[in-house]
Amino acid sequence: MKKIVSLLLCFVMACGMCACGGPHPNSGNSGGGDSLSGPPDKSELDLSGKLIIKSMNKGYGTSALEAIADAYMKENQEATIQIKPEGDIPSVVANELGLGADKNDTDIYFGASINFAEYYMDMMMNKFGASSLLLDLTDFMANWLTYDEQNKMGEIIDAGLISMLSIADKEDDSIQRIFSLPWAGGACGLVYNADIFAEVGVEPPETTDELLALMDEFIKYNASHPDKTPIMPIIYAGANAMAYWQYLTYVWWAQYEGYDQFMKYWTLTDGDPFDPNKDYIVQEGQLEAMKVSEKLIRGEYVYKASEGLTDEIAEKYFIKGDDAYRFAMMPNGDWFENEAKSYVGEVPDSFKMMKTPKLSSAVTKYKGVNNVPDYAYTLASTHNVFIPSYTREKDLALDFLSFYYSETGAKIFYEHTGAFLPRTNYDYLSTADRNKMTKFKQSELELIETVDFVFTAEYKSPVRYFGGLPIIPDGKATPEKMMMEGKSAQTVWEEYNAFFKSGWNGFLDNAGI
Repeated sequence: MKKIVSLLLCFVMACGMCACGGPHPNSGNSGGGDSLSGPPDKSELDLSGKLIIKSMNKGYGTSALEAIADAYMKENQEATIQIKPEGDIPSVVANELGLGADKNDTDIYFGASINFAEYYMDMMMNKFGASSLLLDLTDFMANWLTYDEQNKMGEIIDAGLISMLSIADKEDDSIQRIFSLPWAGGACGLVYNADIFAEVGVEPPETTDELLALMDEFIKYNASHPDKTPIMPIIYAGANAMAYWQYLTYVWWAQYEGYDQFMKYWTLTDGDPFDPNKDYIVQEGQLEAMKVSEKLIRGEYVYKASEGLTDEIAEKYFIKGDDAYRFAMMPNGDWFENEAKSYVGEVPDSFKMMKTPKLSSAVTKYKGVNNVPDYAYTLASTHNVFIPSYTREKDLALDFLSFYYSETGAKIFYEHTGAFLPRTNYDYLSTADRNKMTKFKQSELELIETVDFVFTAEYKSPVRYFGGLPIIPDGKATPEKMMMEGKSAQTVWEEYNAFFKSGWNGFLDNAGI
């Protein structure tokens, strides 16, 4: 069974037992409010009406959400649900959420990369004292059951991911309040063409040193087979998805530092978010990860035109080749197969998600490959669903979410996207389901059931969400882009850290610390 590495600031599953003011979930204002002693009586809920849901229309698309909505409406024929796909969901949220019920009729947002702190941290921290724009889901997670199971919501969704989307209660900071949930997120990393690997006679590498040696094997194979279309080891989408490289580097970084230390880069604290420590911003594991990227991206191992390719073009080339090359690997995510179908039609059953190779310097540091954990990066902490606090359809919105995360909803999501909801189990997949999976889906499921997930926590520190401390320094690019342009990993790391340290006091001032 997949495990999620827990954050030191743990998610308190017993939050439903804690007193907190507000409306009762069995009323028409369910979600936050007085604690429940058990699931709500649905006969007391208003489950009629119309839900308007806006969703990100990239990667996973919206067909799964539309199908889940259709299935829910068959169960609850008093409800109507309208799905509105959005290409730029963060901008939609930024423009709409603050309008209030009179001007915004959206009841649920399925978003990505949204600064939730901007919308709910104001409510939870005494010093900022504004009202929340997001519905408090704490009691929902503690007491509601998934639609077709006898499991509480807080038992079916990974607690480690929930912790990334929670914040300390303003009265009792030992209580973690929940305002958003992860709506998608499998394993990200290196997708590889298993047929090409078999042709060359190589296996997926276990360490980064082996990964670099593998690159040379492809180069040697090309030299010894001049009659065949040459194999370029790596292609990537440099025009709009350079960040895909970080699906690898975050894993390597966490392996070198240890997970807790890696998370302190994001939280900047041992406990109190308003007592940050700038020493956590400088981590050697980040440099060690960059060194591997530098060797991969600056040599003869990558398709040089990648820097100008969009994800659409890069995926087309990866699957079909171009006029000059075939391609062995590409940094990508669990949505790869679903997204690529919209570009090329049927995707050959020859692709797999690789278990991210272990950082060799971490293997040396911890004296053995078995002493370094198997990690995979997931975007689940940035694929977030939330409900505006002022929606007139609170009961219906919550009931729909309980259906979305149920076995029925999870299976529909899989059938339409080939991806898996961030649940604690995958029992809804029968043996027949598993046997019918493509190689890519099988490799994804194997990873999420066997490795630990690494994810970022961009909005857990007020130095970041109020102070403006960025992930990428102002005026800089991603590390890989800077290295592609000629800078060494050491130089990039030093420039990043110089920016963060020189601006530290200003970030604290901006955060009111």
